[in-house]
Amino acid sequence: MAPQLRLSDVARVEIGADSYQVISRLNGRPAAGMTVRLAPGANALTTIDAVKKRATELAASLPEGMELSFPVDNTRFIRISIREVIFTLIRGDCARDLRDVDIPAETGAPR
Repeated sequence: MAPQLRLSDVARVEIGADSYQVISRLNGRPAAGMTVRLAPGANALTTIDAVKKRATELAASLPEGMELSFPVDNTRFIRISIREVIFTLIRGDCARDLRDVDIPAETGAPR
């Protein structure tokens, strides 16, 4: 007789919601949404640029009347921050000699 295999031996089981229905809207109109989550250690700017490029390529195959949009882009803050650091360095407020400047960088990798 084969040993008994329980679902808990191979999976995590939990009680969920009765319904996971989500109604997406953009500017008051029905929409389909998608979330992209960054993998640990991945570069946010590279990732969103690649996702936008591929999504734009695929947009040509959307049915008539449908359009592609990116209503949320959390990399905007990163791009502004990088621009401000560069601007500050160019202005020379940090130091006279760039060799004397240590700039902390956030890579997303665990510390």
